[in-house]
Amino acid sequence: MESVIEHFIALTERHERLISLIGAGWFACGCAAYAKFIMLPDLPFLTDEVVLYSGAAYNALWFGFGRPAVERHKKLTVDPE
Repeated sequence: MESVIEHFIALTERHERLISLIGAGWFACGCAAYAKFIMLPDLPFLTDEVVLYSGAAYNALWFGFGRPAVERHKKLTVDPE
């Protein structure tokens, strides 16, 4: 029986490019909003800094931990030594 983590890694392997593009777009949108190039909708708790820092945190988690874990999993499934 496969674990939840293995199902999650399989899902992220299939959608790795999309997850990276979402992170890049989120961070770019946050930078543009912080620099006042675009205006965000007037929603409570949605400030320029929240969008910028949440995008940076998302990318740090994905590119720092998530994507390397997926790459390690790929190497282990291709070459199980």
